[in-house]
Amino acid sequence: PVRLYAPLYASIVILSTNLAKCVSWNHIKTVIDRLRPTGSSGPNLLDEVVTVSTPFGDESFFNTLNVGHISNIFGDHECLLLLDTHLSSGCQGGAVYNRNMKLQGILIGSTFTHRNENVSFPLAISMEEIVGVALNRRNLCQSLPMALPVQAFRSVCMIDSQGCWGTGCAFELNGKRYIISCSHVLATDNITCVFNDQKTMHPKLIYKNPIFDSAYDIALMEATFEEAQSSNWFCQLANYIPRIGQRLYAVGFPVLKSLARGINFKPSIIPGRVTKYSEGLLFTDCSIQCGQSGGPIFDENGLLVAIAVSNFKSSVDNLIYNCHNMCVPVKDIYNTLERYSITRDKTSLDGLQADWNVRCKWKLKPPVILNKL
Repeated sequence: PVRLYAPLYASIVILSTNLAKCVSWNHIKTVIDRLRPTGSSGPNLLDEVVTVSTPFGDESFFNTLNVGHISNIFGDHECLLLLDTHLSSGCQGGAVYNRNMKLQGILIGSTFTHRNENVSFPLAISMEEIVGVALNRRNLCQSLPMALPVQAFRSVCMIDSQGCWGTGCAFELNGKRYIISCSHVLATDNITCVFNDQKTMHPKLIYKNPIFDSAYDIALMEATFEEAQSSNWFCQLANYIPRIGQRLYAVGFPVLKSLARGINFKPSIIPGRVTKYSEGLLFTDCSIQCGQSGGPIFDENGLLVAIAVSNFKSSVDNLIYNCHNMCVPVKDIYNTLERYSITRDKTSLDGLQADWNVRCKWKLKPPVILNKL
């Protein structure tokens, strides 16, 4: 059987600089075999990579270098790499190197339109896969399971609510176990959460912000007693304000719901940094796409720092910029969540509705300037 990505592999062209004679396939296989990564240099999540390409196919941009990370590895035999590098059209066929400048893969996609939105979704096919297929060294029908290596990210789940989907995060507070996400992710109170170990949870909806298109687009769910017994699902909240430039990790299921299905079910990990903080609003430069709404923003210790809500959309060119995103800081809602976990009083969750100043910030209104002259 032919794999789903066969058309992508078939589009790879091998050129020879030796014009004097016809190059045999055995010679080509020898060259390809030399490109095979060693066992210690294979790609891993969050590995730093360098791409070399020609954006827009313009010679003025020839050999442009972009530095980024591997956000996810999926597909049969872990053949596809999802990157967080900022690539443009025309980069297809460019090389992906690791920090030691060893070839790791070939770029096969960068930007496209999905549901009338521009999406930056850089994909590369791993060099190990190209070599393996070209040399017929493995069974194309075989699949290998992969577990998410970072224990902190076990709390991330894909949320499905009557066809409306997004990302959520399970956390523990005062012995109670909850799931937090965005209100706009939940179409109804019929909610299914799927974790990366293929286990599902059907939490009870406790709170859904009725004014989610303004600010604090928050929904809170609670796990049932039986489902809450798997304690390794639940992370801890960060009760502090992250500093500017601090390393963060956005985790979720971007763009295509189908990527989160099957034996390789796992969320993508996108590193970034805090770019700005104002009370009630945290900005990061993580490359967040649609489908990651409600997804967690972790710090390096695996603490939940913020909830991803939306990206910035320019009124000038009507484009969405995925590296300018707006998040709800956990620090600013921590006291409300803690109060509810202790009292179980749902009226205390009214504190999850932002005040006028915070709503203005989310609408990107300029701050009020007080004249003290």
